[in-house]
Parts: sequence; C-alpha cells; structure tokens
Amino acid sequence: MTLQSSTIRALWAVIEDIPSQDLLTLPEPALADLLFQHLSRKSLHLSSEERAALSVYINKRVALIQDIASFRGTGELGIVAS
Repeated sequence: MTLQSSTIRALWAVIEDIPSQDLLTLPEPALADLLFQHLSRKSLHLSSEERAALSVYINKRVALIQDIASFRGTGELGIVAS
C-alpha cells in the first residue's frame, strides 16, 4: 500500500511537535506507538493497512528521526563525511 502524502506530512509534523528527548530515548516499538498516539490525537484515523504501511515507513526511518531530534537538541547533526 502506498502512503498518502497528507499522512506522511502529518507524521513529520507530529515528529516536530514531540520533545527531542522522547524521540531519542524510546526504543523503536515505543517510538512508533508514541507517534501513532499523537497522530490519533490529531484526528488522523488510519485503516489497518495504512497503519501497517506507516509502521514500516517509521521503522525504516528511526535513525533519521533520531538524527533530527538530536540536531534539534544540540544544533548539530552527527553526520561524518567519508
């Protein structure tokens, strides 16, 4: 299933709203649950197929989410040039 762009935008808006410390300290399953809770609070109702697709999307981007949270917290990305 392909995710709608509005769903992806809503997810990244939620990620921006959550405190960096929460994004950095939660294990992957808890992080995904937190994101789904926040999406539900924004009245974004997902079918089971959409939720499964979004879960895969989130799990593939945990490192990116945490890098962004780290950058917000320190002002510097932990990217090393090769």
